[in-house]
Amino acid sequence: NDLGEFLGIFAGDGYMNKKENYHYLMSVCIGYYEKDYADYLIKKFEYWFGKAPSINQIMYKSKPSAIVLYYYSKEIHLLIKKYLIWSGRKTYSVKLENFDLNEREFNIGFLRGLIDTDGNYYAPKKKISFSTTSKNLGIQAYKIIKYNLNLEPRWNEYQKEKRAVLYTIYLHGESTKKLMDKVRLANPHKIMR
Repeated sequence: NDLGEFLGIFAGDGYMNKKENYHYLMSVCIGYYEKDYADYLIKKFEYWFGKAPSINQIMYKSKPSAIVLYYYSKEIHLLIKKYLIWSGRKTYSVKLENFDLNEREFNIGFLRGLIDTDGNYYAPKKKISFSTTSKNLGIQAYKIIKYNLNLEPRWNEYQKEKRAVLYTIYLHGESTKKLMDKVRLANPHKIMR
């Protein structure tokens, strides 16, 4: 589901702001090492929104560090606000406003966007994980994996000193392969080899 995937991408790595001049900024930041995934997103965004995003490359110590894809669009701003809610900093509280396990295809698309942006694949243990500082988002991802994909994810909470709690959902081995088959991740850095 394209809408679910976009919202998962935004929930994972997106930023939104309404400027004083009433310009509605929406951006997604991808690590430069994931340039191939950024290329995928450029094509998808153009397909979804009818025009290519503007692109900015962020440098760190004279080397490319990140790629920012962005739009100034009230329509995209309103679309995001229709489906996602958060208070304060997005990263700590973002979640789907009307989460419904009966919306299986939407939820799988949402999970694809989340894992493509904030997921991690560790090849030696065939382990896939998704981490977030939003407990509600973590619970929603956990429920999608458990009830929409019929898999048994594990849940972990970890907190470094003076940092927010990090909620991680993960799968190992054959369960990872089943998730990959059902969700069809787009980010090549998160795909089992």
